[in-house]
This record gives sequence, C-alpha cells and structure tokens, in this order.
Amino acid sequence: MTEFKDLKTNTMRSAGVFMSLVGDDLLSDEIRHGLIYGIAEKVSEDENVFGAGKPWFILIENQGRNCAAVIRTPPHRVILAHLFGDHKQIAAELVRAVHAVDPNIPGVVGDVEIAEPFTRQWCAVYGVEVRESVAQRIYQLTELVEPTYAEGHLRRANMDDQEIVVEWAAAFHEEALGDVFPREHYKRYRQRILDGDIFLWDDGSPVSMAAQTRPTQRGVSVGLVYTPPEKRNQGYATSCVAALSKHLLHQFEFCTLYTDLSNPTSNSIYMQIGYKAYSDSVLYSYSPPVLL
Repeated sequence: MTEFKDLKTNTMRSAGVFMSLVGDDLLSDEIRHGLIYGIAEKVSEDENVFGAGKPWFILIENQGRNCAAVIRTPPHRVILAHLFGDHKQIAAELVRAVHAVDPNIPGVVGDVEIAEPFTRQWCAVYGVEVRESVAQRIYQLTELVEPTYAEGHLRRANMDDQEIVVEWAAAFHEEALGDVFPREHYKRYRQRILDGDIFLWDDGSPVSMAAQTRPTQRGVSVGLVYTPPEKRNQGYATSCVAALSKHLLHQFEFCTLYTDLSNPTSNSIYMQIGYKAYSDSVLYSYSPPVLL
C-alpha cells in the first residue's frame, strides 16, 4: 500500500456534506461499504434517526483523494471505511482524528484490515482494552437457491406485531452485538414497521423475523434476523431470509447480509441459499479508558 507524507483530516457534522465528498467512493465498492453508506444516507434524512446524540463524520485525504471515511451516530460504535493507502498509516491518522472528536468511543466496526490496526493503536495509546470482539463476514446474493420452505409464509409486520418486534429486536441486539437495547430504539422499530421494513415468518403466529435495511444504489441489506430459542432448528429463519431475499431481488441487483463467524450454522444456511462470502469485518467493544 502507498504511504503518504501528508494526510489531511476533515471533520464535519453534516451527513449531506459528507456524502457529497465521499459518496461516490463508497459506492465504488458498495457491498464492502454498504453499512457506512446506508447509515449516512439515513442520517442525511434525519440526523437523530439512530439516537439523540449528534452524529459526526471524518474524512482522511491525501492530495484530494479520499483515503478513509468515518461516521458515528452516538451512542453507537464508530464505523470505519478504508478507501486507499497503507492501512497502518491510515489507522494511525484515524486514531488521532477520532480521539480529537470523541475520546470515549464505545468501540468500532469495519473491515478487518482497518479495524484491527485502529484498535491496536487506540488501545496502546489511550489505555483502553478490548472488552469484546465479533468476527463478521459480509455475504452477497445475486441469485437465490430456493430451500425447502418450512410451514408458514412470509408477511410484512404490522402494528399489531409491534410488541413482539421490539422484544425480538432487543434480544437480537443483546445476542448478536452484546448491546443493551437503547430506549430510543423502541420508537425507531415502530417506525420501521410503518415503513414496511420488518418481515415475519408466520406459522399460525410469528416464529422468525428479518428486515430490509440500508438500500444502496444497486443493493439492499438483509438484517435483524432473529428466531426465539424455542422456535429454532425448524427451518424458520432459513425460510424467512430466503423468502425476503427473493422478494428484494425483484427490486435490487443484489442482497447483502452480515454474519457472526462464531455461528457456523447460520453461515452454512446462508451459503446453501446462494449467499457468497465477500469480505470480512470485525466489531470491537472497548472498555473505559484508564484514568491517569
């Protein structure tokens, strides 16, 4: 990777300005950068969509070329995107830039190649420890391999389902991300039901859930995949994701989804219905900094 003598940092509070400066670069690899792109798009429409905290954005550039992009929507983790240049050098610049804006970030998520060196340097410089890490993989689907569907059918969630959607969303956040479900999310998931983004596999009653999220120029992500423990191992999640993916492929060129690599069952299920590994990501949660 190219090393630079002069990297410049541009910090901003406007999602619109951020997207005008780096949106095309993110779209050049919209599967890898779909998370940061999709969130920035949402924030450009409503800056408090992910919480009451004011979002902030950082661009690292060299001679007019964007090298890295960063977004945080408090209280959530920082999202890192590497675009160009030596990963270690870019990570060092990101550490300085992020700390100048917010020295108490709860963690980061991003491609392994940038999130790992960022985390090593952040911990070494600022006396922070990694509390938890989740190895993730981004998958892409362009053609569904239809499974043998479980009993039931896919349907959009409605307001009669809001209690179970919020309950399952909270369980998903705790189980998949190790997060406490923020209270402001209750309102957000009710709105997502109204927007038609939440889908349920219904076998007499809801038994599994998935959602469409973060549409980009050509693709859309499938997320929030959750089946309560007592309903697992019956094919409900596979059926829900497959049916939703089939529906979305009528509107988009591809679907993407993130998986937890520590769960070989879910990774195997997604590959069986046509999802193919694209790149690896990692999510880090940090402990509080050491007070000196």
